[in-house]
Amino acid sequence: MPPPITSKRLQSSGSSSAPLDRRGQAYLTSLAQDETLTVEFADGASCKVHTEFDGKGGATRRIGPFACTREHQ
Repeated sequence: MPPPITSKRLQSSGSSSAPLDRRGQAYLTSLAQDETLTVEFADGASCKVHTEFDGKGGATRRIGPFACTREHQ
């Protein structure tokens, strides 16, 4: 299940971030192996997404879906 429509952004622990589309997908220009991503919600809450990315693949590689654990800030 993708992040809710109220999600606005996906942030990597590095400097990469991207807006989420209506399907809950985002394109990141870089992603580290086994990186934890943050989904930012319009209401100020966030969601941690733990990937199991192996660090391999080109620009068109898709990974996920991933479980999202919501945290209020």
